[in-house]
Amino acid sequence: MSSPEGPVGESATIDGSVPEDDADRPHGRGNGQGAGVTLRVVPASLRSRSAAYDVVLAAVLVVVGELEIHSPDPHRVIANKLFSALVWGVSGAALAGRRRLPWFTFAVVVLGLTLEALPAPDSGTFAGFVALCVVLYTVARADRSTEKTVAASAIALIVLLFHYARDPLASNAVESIQATYVVLVASAVLGRIVSSRTAALERERAIQADREALAAGAAATAERARIARELHDVIAHSVTVAIVQSMAAQGAIADGELDDAVRRVAAIEDTARQTLADMRRLVTIDSAGAPEDLGPQPGMEALPALVQQLVDAGSDVRLDHDGTPVGVSPGAALALFRIAQEALTNAVNHSPGAPIRVRLEQTDRSVELHVVNGAATRPDVGPGSGRGLVGMRQRVALYDGSLESGPCPGGGFRVRASLPLGTTSP
Repeated sequence: MSSPEGPVGESATIDGSVPEDDADRPHGRGNGQGAGVTLRVVPASLRSRSAAYDVVLAAVLVVVGELEIHSPDPHRVIANKLFSALVWGVSGAALAGRRRLPWFTFAVVVLGLTLEALPAPDSGTFAGFVALCVVLYTVARADRSTEKTVAASAIALIVLLFHYARDPLASNAVESIQATYVVLVASAVLGRIVSSRTAALERERAIQADREALAAGAAATAERARIARELHDVIAHSVTVAIVQSMAAQGAIADGELDDAVRRVAAIEDTARQTLADMRRLVTIDSAGAPEDLGPQPGMEALPALVQQLVDAGSDVRLDHDGTPVGVSPGAALALFRIAQEALTNAVNHSPGAPIRVRLEQTDRSVELHVVNGAATRPDVGPGSGRGLVGMRQRVALYDGSLESGPCPGGGFRVRASLPLGTTSP
């Protein structure tokens, strides 16, 4: 008779479930031993199903064993059927808890089989042998200590030897007896194989989980960097425009030109509102989808409005272009717009009063943006952090482009960004 669990019924755990003794053990990354192994939490449904299998196994073996005790073979002698039935009932029923208490179940079965053999030398049952194989498999799989597995195998073999040594018919069935030894040892070996395989799969899952965690962390870092870069460009430009407009408004008030001052204050309000809208677009998370009122991200078509905003603030900015470039992906167009925005912001901050020239041109293979400013005519705001140029380089690198920046020979600063046509978001 073969067990519905043991070698066959527990093959499901070979493909990666937690060992039998780990089903109810606290799970998590190691405690110092076996570092890198993550024990997986077994779903409650799987634990319930496994427990049900064990109950069925125990019930089947108890019934079969009781039938063997009360209806033995003609050459078998059951000296005390009531005693044997009680001992076997307790031993077989213990199999229902073999996953939760593997060593306790092993001890109960070994003790029960030993007591069962005391009244008569040939009172053993085949169901008892199957139970011994099952509990030996269970402890070999549940406990990953090789020494304990060897000890359990030795104890199980001693129990068999005790039965056969007292059986006067054992000498007539040498080959069958040898086969039972082989099957018993094979049960322990199979338990160890399954245990080793499960441990290897746990390590593989732990490594994969680490890789996924690293990838998720890298993705989160990249996303934070992207949002920070966008916020830097949006806020720095908007604050610069607001400062320039507020300075012009103060001058208009001082000159008594109240209408011009009101217009400039209104421009500051418009700039602030647009900045808030851009920030919402960057940081809003809506489970129902993107809000419809935020509009699309800016591209090259928004460059004239960007320049006009600075012109209205009193800056000397001129844009030269032959229309909106074609063949540029939305992501690349956004990158060019942000580069232009950052370059103009730097020019206004660090070369106040200087003329600024923006040129957008398209070739057969690329689209190029040039932002050149002259020397400052007023004191600037001081040295910058350098993050603006770093952000520009990161943007062009995403699209396999190039960025050149540096001082002009006659004073001022220049920025040249080039993105190949046909580039898309990485």
